[in-house]
Amino acid sequence: MEREVKEMYQKLNAKKKDNTALYFQFLKDQNHADALLLAVYHAFEKLFSKKMIKFSSAK
Repeated sequence: MEREVKEMYQKLNAKKKDNTALYFQFLKDQNHADALLLAVYHAFEKLFSKKMIKFSSAK
């Protein structure tokens, strides 16, 4: 499964736009449920950490 995910990452990375960030983190020791939960958590962390920094620096 790791191979397929890496292939998908490479395909998406090749077609992404300049204002898009793409991240890959292999969660080796996690089962499917844990990996999904952690992936969503990390995505929200990356998504909202930038917005929170912009928001807090606007003061």
